[in-house]
Amino acid sequence: MKEHFKKILASGGLFLIMGNSQVYASSQCTYVPASERNSTVYACHTENDYQFEINGASLIYDKNTYQTNLSKYINTWVKTSDSLTNFKNAHVELWLSVPELNPSATQMRALITTNQKKFIMFLSIRPEEWRTQDYNIGILNQNESYPQSYGVKATSLLIKQQQNTSEDGFVTILSENGLHDITKFSGSWYQATTHAFGESAAVKKVMKSKKAQQYVEKIQTNAVVEWIALRELVFSFRLKSQD
Repeated sequence: MKEHFKKILASGGLFLIMGNSQVYASSQCTYVPASERNSTVYACHTENDYQFEINGASLIYDKNTYQTNLSKYINTWVKTSDSLTNFKNAHVELWLSVPELNPSATQMRALITTNQKKFIMFLSIRPEEWRTQDYNIGILNQNESYPQSYGVKATSLLIKQQQNTSEDGFVTILSENGLHDITKFSGSWYQATTHAFGESAAVKKVMKSKKAQQYVEKIQTNAVVEWIALRELVFSFRLKSQD
């Protein structure tokens, strides 16, 4: 048997094994795609660990530590973006998204669901790469499911200015309708922000305003675009409370 290279990070509960990795005999594994047992990308779990096998590299994490760290990361965004909704015990699904042409670039998707709201986080498998200044969030309607839908970018709207109208008037009318951080995107298109989970309501509000219609040719949510990839649900758990 080939000699393994191992690295242990106590704070993250990570074991990194390069080379001839092994799957625990007691583990339950999901391959990507699920029907391909010879796939180079799969995820396994035991009573205590999560193991991600990514094209020859194996990442093994303590399950409880991983869930706790991810729950903290999720709760940090929730508290700053939507303090009114109770996400306690929300259901969390972990998906692997595997680019067909580059399996080594596999990433994770965390789908968080309550009986009121649903959103998805696009993030690295590695906790040390979860940075609170780099949240990448997709908002889904309750009747939408991943990966059939990737959602719309949290807080983000796209607005097209009417021809022959002033930029100052355009920006003012958007501000009066509660939009912020209004910046030019491309040509007569602008980007703006609203509060998380209020994207569709903000679009409807502007569209109903007769005054806004004088300046706004079109307004829409900003759809999330995903790469061409294989996707499988690998783990799930209940969001841990940070109270």
